Amino acid sequence: MMGRSACEMRINLHYIWTILFMVLATTAFATEKSVQQICRTINTGDIKGLEQMFDSQLELSMLGESVVCNKDYAMQKISDFIGNNPSASCKISHHGERENSSFCIISISSAGRSYRLYALFRKNIDKKLIQQFRIDDVTE
Repeated sequence: MMGRSACEMRINLHYIWTILFMVLATTAFATEKSVQQICRTINTGDIKGLEQMFDSQLELSMLGESVVCNKDYAMQKISDFIGNNPSASCKISHHGERENSSFCIISISSAGRSYRLYALFRKNIDKKLIQQFRIDDVTE
């Protein structure tokens, strides 16, 4: 009897680890998909893809000016930036994930200038939304 319950415990533990791995892999994939969507948005200039990723209020920092604003204001400012700085290239430099948050750093080059985009996603009810969006000029 003892051997069987230990075996059942091992099987149950195996199922728990499998489910946990699947949940973590799905969350990581969602983040990767979001980061790729940000790059597509910047490359095409069509910012509509960002709107569903933004929280209703977020911290926006663009070229040294920071403000806490609503989604509509952020969309307008980002649209202005992309319109004035069409992307020649956009590369994912790094992204990472923690329990309830994730982030990405994207390198953008446009007309001889280099920019770094940083986005912080935090879990809001059932999905991760961008709560910080930052673009800095890093031209050397």
